[in-house]
Order: sequence, then structure tokens, then C-alpha cells
Amino acid sequence: MPDAVTGWLDSLADLEGVPFNYLVPDAAQAAGESLRFFSVAEGWMAALLDGALSLGRVTPADLRMDATLAADLAPHAGAWASYLLHPGAPQRRSGFLLRSHAVAGWPDLRITAPDGSLPVRTVLLSADTVLVQFASEITGIRITQPPQALHFTLGDDAAAWQGGNRVVDVAALARARIGAGPAAALASATFAASMLAGATTIAVARG
Repeated sequence: MPDAVTGWLDSLADLEGVPFNYLVPDAAQAAGESLRFFSVAEGWMAALLDGALSLGRVTPADLRMDATLAADLAPHAGAWASYLLHPGAPQRRSGFLLRSHAVAGWPDLRITAPDGSLPVRTVLLSADTVLVQFASEITGIRITQPPQALHFTLGDDAAAWQGGNRVVDVAALARARIGAGPAAALASATFAASMLAGATTIAVARG
């Protein structure tokens, strides 16, 4: 089996090249500001790969030959090996489709499953739509802003520290955050640390 062919079948098992309307037949399932979990049906994946391997299949004899071909290919196959023979017990795959302004606003979002596993494929379908696939059945996801989202913040009570023209009384704010006195006055690093806001993480459980 040429590497180009096995590589193409591997990519097909990751849903690369599959038309979007095959993945989401109803546009309402990918409405704006929505997140949709999915599981890849084993039979659907087997049919997808069987179709890719069925070129030239016309007669019942061709079908029997293809079954032999599948057995011969299995030892050399990659991610798609378990779908070649029927019935099989392929590894379950799952993922989610996210359509949101957050996709365009934060293009480097960090995505993991609750058990810490990482996606096997993340593809940007449009400026605001991303398809993420895992090599297992996930129970939810954790989405974290990229590290460069680290910033200073006044917190929820920002208005209390802002005077005219949104000028902040830094001395009063420092006393409130790290205390008063000579030692505290020299602790600029401590004050800076108290002003930091880390990257936001959102956990979404699969219902």
C-alpha cells in the first residue's frame, strides 16, 4: 500500500475532506453562539471508508475480493484499520462543533477533555466555526484562553477606584490590595501580582 494512500485514508478517518453538509446536514444544528457535541457512529465511519475503497466494485465477486483486500490491508492500516472489517470494535471517537465569536476573537484557544486528553484534530471551518475531534468518548471539554491573555485588572470593583477621567488612585488601591506600611510600600512586585488576572477557563459538561 503506497504511503500516499494510507496517509489519505488516515486523514479520512479524521474526517478531513468530508463535505461539511455530510457532517452537519441541518444548518440549524450549527447556529450562531452554539456548541454541539457529537460521537462518530462506527457504522457511518465504516461506510465512509468502505466507499473510499470500493472504486471499481461492480459484481458480487468484486465485493468478495474487497473483503479479502480489507483483511490484507488491516496490518498496514493506521487510524482506519479497525473500520475495515465488519463487525469490528473500533475506538470510539467524539468531539464538538463550536460556532462563536470567541473562535475569531481568540484563535489560539487551548482545548482539553476533563481527563486531560488533547484533540487529535482541530480544524477551522470558517472565521467563527471550529471542529474539534478526540480519539475517545469525551464527557465534556475545558476551553482556556491562550497564555498571552494574562493581563492586569482592577477586578469587579473597578469603578470604586476610578476618579474623574477614569484615573485610578494607585496608592489607595495598593493599600487595599497588599496593606500599608513601609514594607508594603516597597512591595511593588507583590502589588503587581495582586493585579494579575489569569487566562479564563470554561468547563462544559456533555449533557
